[in-house]
Amino acid sequence: MEKLFWEKEYTITTNSLDCYDRLSLMGILDLLQDAAGYHAALLGLGFVDLKAKGITWLLVRTKFMIMKSLPMTRKVKVKTWQSYKGRVDYERDYLVCDENDEVLIKGTSKWCLIDINTHKIVPTARIDLDITYPEKRNYEKRFEKLKFSLESAVEQQSFIVYNSHLDHNFHVNNTKYGEFITNVIHLSYEDNIKQFEINYIKEVHLNDELIVKFDKRDNQYFIEGYCNNELAVRSFLEVEKN
Repeated sequence: MEKLFWEKEYTITTNSLDCYDRLSLMGILDLLQDAAGYHAALLGLGFVDLKAKGITWLLVRTKFMIMKSLPMTRKVKVKTWQSYKGRVDYERDYLVCDENDEVLIKGTSKWCLIDINTHKIVPTARIDLDITYPEKRNYEKRFEKLKFSLESAVEQQSFIVYNSHLDHNFHVNNTKYGEFITNVIHLSYEDNIKQFEINYIKEVHLNDELIVKFDKRDNQYFIEGYCNNELAVRSFLEVEKN
């Protein structure tokens, strides 16, 4: 059971901060991704381990809620565990805490396994190991899809995918979508992220053009990204004012 619940202390660097010295959207997504990778490797289910079996992890969705204003701190604890195992999907939960274990952020993500050659989803039974930590879930309800559709857009911007945007699966790394979104919606100093959710729908690759558009309704942003005229990513972000 000890390995099923994992935590690590992280030092926050300036690369994880925005221009207002707050932990950025990309910085938060990077913390969650890094923790998931470390924990999977500890359990013998990391990238190298699964590649030998001809499969790899595919992140499908992520969401988080900021529970408390993030202090000007350089150290946080990230705790993570697998909270659900289905026939073809897993859910992984996260807590980001301060040095006194007070929760700053809670989140969850949905993952699938795909065949490296066919890129098709394979059943979770392909891994003969259940690593679910059964005692704790951040959200009572299952992690559903975002179901809005943009009828009009306040603004849109086009991005070309470079090598620096790619991960070891040679598609755009999930944290980079946080960068694209940030560069389109232009949050001000008064805009503090309250909650964020993103669905990764279609892989985007080197030299692809990604068109990101959004609609703003009060303090909520509804965001979509298109590649080759197909929906690649859908996201929701809510802010609260200082």
